[in-house]
Amino acid sequence: MKTKTENAVIYARVATRQVGSPLESLSGQVQICEQYCKQKGLKVISHHSEIGVSGVTQPDSRTMLGQAVEDCRKNSAVLVVSHLSRLSRNTLDLFKFKDRLDSIGVHIQPASNEVENDLIARVSESIDEHERAIHSQRIKAGIRHARKEKLAKGTFKSCVRGLSGVYEVVSELPKSGKVISSKRL
Repeated sequence: MKTKTENAVIYARVATRQVGSPLESLSGQVQICEQYCKQKGLKVISHHSEIGVSGVTQPDSRTMLGQAVEDCRKNSAVLVVSHLSRLSRNTLDLFKFKDRLDSIGVHIQPASNEVENDLIARVSESIDEHERAIHSQRIKAGIRHARKEKLAKGTFKSCVRGLSGVYEVVSELPKSGKVISSKRL
């Protein structure tokens, strides 16, 4: 049984002609992509390269990238890049661009799994940072609420941060200060 060969379009980008390592050069990127396509059995139908285009430039405003995407769309091809940073240096811009391509049926395939893992790590860090910010906001809101309740009711003794939130101590033993009852704010 013969399997269908998937088409691939290679896209490479450099910000300047002067690059640090051969793998960062335009030819190095193309070589990485071609090796990847060969290993995966992908048929390369076109190459698109841009020189002098910064990674912070919006992906939708790049001429050659637009042509590469159009080739992918017309030929049901996957867009192969050496690293995701060739598409954008901004994570949010990259996700927006990827979503737009997904909506037109174009899949992005980075030839370097190392970059994919780095992206996943960055996304995970961003989510963790967001969760920490939300947690901090909730704690601060609980403390503000507890302070407000103290002024209104006069029963508030102290505020204790528990594992799952901020608690108002309703009553304490007078001399020891041990909590005998509390309620979640």
